[in-house]
Amino acid sequence: VDGEGWRFREPEEMDVPRKVADVVFQKYNRLSPEAKHLLAMASVAGSFDEEILGEMTGYNPGHIDGLLEEISRLGLATGERGRMRFREEISQQAIYKRSFQGSDLREAHLKVAHILERRHSDNPISIAEALAYYYYRSRQRERGIEFCLRAADKAEQRYSYWDARRYYSWALDLMDKEGKSAGDRRWWDVKMRSLEIDFRIGDPQKL
Repeated sequence: VDGEGWRFREPEEMDVPRKVADVVFQKYNRLSPEAKHLLAMASVAGSFDEEILGEMTGYNPGHIDGLLEEISRLGLATGERGRMRFREEISQQAIYKRSFQGSDLREAHLKVAHILERRHSDNPISIAEALAYYYYRSRQRERGIEFCLRAADKAEQRYSYWDARRYYSWALDLMDKEGKSAGDRRWWDVKMRSLEIDFRIGDPQKL
């Protein structure tokens, strides 16, 4: 949760039916190029926070206001200024999946991570979950591992073991993707913590 009103909620992965995607993109294709770009960046940020979008796009506040009005008129977003959101989460997913590929998507996630970490430079742990998500999605190994482990610690403290399992799996994935061998001490430490969570959850298949 951001003190300025931005709230992180990890996007849900969902299949977007073709008919739904077609309806969304009939509207999307009527937008100006700059409004399309803004909407695509909002789909990554999960928010219409104007400060975040300004840093991601380079657009000034007045320009962003005009583009948000354009997006809202077509029914792709709803709410008052400062509290806008996607009208439907499935619309966000459709735009997210079609707007980016490969390195462009990783770069967009990295932009959000850097913006959030600067904004919370005095206490980045307060948004460890968001930083874990964005650094993991951008494949930033060291920052990703650090915040995945911090997010896992926070999840364990509130007994959210399924969340802790996910963050540990992300940390292990980032280690493995960089070619770390099973002989790496840190890899084993995280693996053991992950197995302890599986034991608490009661998943014998993971033990």
